[in-house]
Order: sequence, then structure tokens, then C-alpha cells
Amino acid sequence: MFDGKNFIEILNMGGWALYVLFAASVLSIAVICLKSVEFWRKSRVKRKDFIRELIKKIREEKIDKAIDYCEEVNSPMGPVVATVATKFALALESKISTK
Repeated sequence: MFDGKNFIEILNMGGWALYVLFAASVLSIAVICLKSVEFWRKSRVKRKDFIRELIKKIREEKIDKAIDYCEEVNSPMGPVVATVATKFALALESKISTK
């Protein structure tokens, strides 16, 4: 069926639908590459340094500053840890207010 045919001829056999599918495939590969580069750049933050600084702020009992620090860090870890720290702060406040 495809013997001796080049790529363009095969695309022509598929009609307009195959052109749309091919364009969508190329676009999706481009998005995957761009997102991979973006994630790689953001993950340059040293995890140990990030955690060390976060623990330091929590030990000083400045959870609000720890949450602000998490939101400032340009890393995929930042928003996740900020959410956990916010829930922890809310739980701590509710525990203190019930005593």
C-alpha cells in the first residue's frame, strides 16, 4: 500500500484529516519540549538548600514567612510546600483557639 511512496504522497492519501492530525502531533511535541525545558530551568533550585531555609523559618516560628518564601522560590516544590504549610498553619491556629 505504501511501497515506493514518500511522506508527502502518504499525507495526500489521507486527505485533510491526516493534515490536521499531523499538525496536532507537531504542535503537541513542541509543547512537550517547551514544558520540559521550563521544568528543567525551574528545578535548578537546590532541594537541600530550599528545605534547610524552610526549616530554619519554621523553627523561628515564622510560618507566614515560610509560606512567603515558598511562594517566592522559582521551583515546582514551592507551591506544593506552601499549600502544606498553609494547611499546617490553619490547623495550628484552630488547635490554639480551641484550648
